[in-house]
Amino acid sequence: MQDETGRSTQRKKLYLVIGIAAGLYTLTHLLYSGFYYPFLYLKGYGDYFRHLGPVLQFLEEGRVEGEMWYGPLHYLFALPVLHFFPGSFGSVFYFIDLFCIFGAVFFTCKTLSDDLELKPCFIVAVIWLNSSPLYYALGMRSVELYELFCLSLTFYLYNKGKAVQAAAWLALAVGFKYLPGIFLVYLLVNRQFKPIGALTAVLLFIYGISGLVFGNGYGFGSLLDLTQRTSAHIWWPNQSIGGIMERFLTDYDFVRYGYYNHPLRAGYKYIDLAENLLRLSSLVPLFWILCRKKGLQTAFRRNLEFSILLCYLLFLSPITWEHYGIFTLFAYSLLALSLSGTGEGIKATPFNAALGLSYLLAHYFLPKTLLRTLPVLKPGLDNTIAPQFYCTAALGWFLLLVLLFYAHSRHLSGKRV
Repeated sequence: MQDETGRSTQRKKLYLVIGIAAGLYTLTHLLYSGFYYPFLYLKGYGDYFRHLGPVLQFLEEGRVEGEMWYGPLHYLFALPVLHFFPGSFGSVFYFIDLFCIFGAVFFTCKTLSDDLELKPCFIVAVIWLNSSPLYYALGMRSVELYELFCLSLTFYLYNKGKAVQAAAWLALAVGFKYLPGIFLVYLLVNRQFKPIGALTAVLLFIYGISGLVFGNGYGFGSLLDLTQRTSAHIWWPNQSIGGIMERFLTDYDFVRYGYYNHPLRAGYKYIDLAENLLRLSSLVPLFWILCRKKGLQTAFRRNLEFSILLCYLLFLSPITWEHYGIFTLFAYSLLALSLSGTGEGIKATPFNAALGLSYLLAHYFLPKTLLRTLPVLKPGLDNTIAPQFYCTAALGWFLLLVLLFYAHSRHLSGKRV
């Protein structure tokens, strides 16, 4: 009995030491990557500068031309910021992005631990605040952080039984960028018609206002151009299904044609067909998961299905940057809390190891230095982009998706992993 008590005390001390070390590392990572580096060295406009041309043109000339890269809410949101802070909007967006990050962490904690207990909140914070893609998105002032905040609030409200309000926030996420629209599948499968109505109404309002402000080309008229932005690009950072297939199955010349533009690929029509067939076939297990009526609709099951949809969002997108992987942080938090005993009991060493490996591949910090030593045997590319070229992030997402499917199946069977 005394030996048992002694071992228990030693374990508690070990966990305490590990927790203190993880906490100090996370705090250091946050202070440097979240505050010091981006605020001092990336105080410019980041990714926004390339895509705010229409808003700047509207403020200067009263009209808008050019291609619409994001959803209309992106431009409506940026308009007052550029108007009132014309010389410092990069810094303003930085603080807005920080708010989105901490807001997303908070609502993830509330979703997975409504009482905000210390242990689950600490685990969530360690997972989120050690994600390199998250800090990359912060430095780039990426619109994905707005989507992340809206989706985190969507999951929280839906788990609280407020489906209509959740759908309204989902509409805001879709208004910033179209990818979160994949959650419409979940609402349709579960016959959530009132939330679908709320989603539609909010989107109609957003598109209507954008059309009145910027013109029909940035309102309802922009929906006609959606088909032009659904083809994959042969581009080394692209981690989507189409990007991966075209990168490895074609003889694309990066030096001659650059990273975005490529010539008409008449000889690649069979590869295009294979991409579309792979996308369609990948939907079969998704609908099989969502349509299964076996078992109760528990919060854990619902959050697993949300997490699976987030992974599908990354693979089905025409272009998926590595930092889009921030959408998987909810899934890692869900599974990690289950493994720690604060969730619904996923306990198995192989599962732990696979989840850790998946996180390292998708959200690496130090390992990226090692991955950059891999040779890249493509014209015009060197080993500095090896992690992107060899799709280490996509490998991490795919492994996470497999773990989510496995956890979902075991949960419906009432078994532990």
